Formats: sequence, structure tokens, C-alpha cells
Amino acid sequence: MVSPQYDIFTLERPLTDTTIAKFSTFRLLALKTDPAAFASTYARELAFSREVWRELLDSPHQATFVAAVRGELINGDEWVATVTVVAPSALPPGSLEPFQTAGVRAGWDIYHFVAMWVHPEHRGNGLGRKLVASLLEWVQNHDDGPKNDNKDKVVTLMVAESNESARALYDKMGFEEIQSMRQDKGFVWMMSHIVEHST
Repeated sequence: MVSPQYDIFTLERPLTDTTIAKFSTFRLLALKTDPAAFASTYARELAFSREVWRELLDSPHQATFVAAVRGELINGDEWVATVTVVAPSALPPGSLEPFQTAGVRAGWDIYHFVAMWVHPEHRGNGLGRKLVASLLEWVQNHDDGPKNDNKDKVVTLMVAESNESARALYDKMGFEEIQSMRQDKGFVWMMSHIVEHST
């Protein structure tokens, strides 16, 4: 059997109601299929209104990447993987303090990589690697404001301790466990350092 080909794209703003509905349906499927992989829950996010989903997705300082089977319409039925990366300016106040306490340098911009999921029928086809590579490229090129010019950047993520395949992927992609970070039960924090160069 020939492996499917995939296209990877970012959700474009302003988001349409159709895109928001499609993303929320896919996210709820992820939470229902692999509940142990996420810190959030299906019941919690099932209660989100359309406006809550819009608020979560519609910031110019984050990007959501989607993988779809090539040949399908972007708004069709074949989304098979997603991941989101959030820039420092879009993070809640105080959310970076634990990283600084853990020794992640205060002079670095800290980005969060969240909600990675690949549909079980499409695992083993390199989608996780492609999504991570896409988000790292976005972080490298993202301008988070004049105060952030030429700062080194760090991409952080939280992964279930039991998710050995994901941890192995992140390790291959240059992420290291933050040993000094206080861990949430059953999860570990990892980070990848991106060096910025002056132009």
C-alpha cells in the first residue's frame, strides 16, 4: 500500500467559523482518543463556546500547523495532525516565571509548543517530525516586537512521561529535558534553544 502524501499549512487569520468548527472537532477527537497525552480534558474543552475557540486560535503571535492528506480540500475532512506554538507576547502573565526559576535564562524569549497530535491511522509517516520542523522555522522567523530583536529563543513543551515515541521524536529534533523544572504529575518539560543572529 502506498503511503499518503501530506500538505502542511498554517491556519490563516481571520479564522472563519468553518475553520474554528473543524479545529475544535479535531481537537476534541484528539482528547477523546488519547486522553493520557494531554494536560487538558475532553469534558473541559467540549464546554468551550465558538468564541472561546476563536480567542484561543486567533492571536497573531501564535501559529497552528495542520497536516492534511494531499489532494483533499483544506476545509475538507482529511486533517490528520495539528500542533500550535505560542509566542511570549501571547502567553498569560506569570506563566514564564517557573522557567526562570528553573534556570531558563531571563534574556531568552520563551515560546510554548502545545497540542501536538497525529491521528493513529497516520502515525509512522513522519508527520510529527514535519510539524515540529515547521514550528521551529516559524519561531526562528517570528518577530515578537521591537523589545525582542535578536534575542535567543527557547521552545518549550510538556509531554506525557509515558509517551515514549513522542519523547524520542523531540529528542531527535534537538529538545532536552529541563531537569530542574518542577514537573506536573506524569509529564516532563523539554526545551530547544534557538540562537538568534544579528543582521
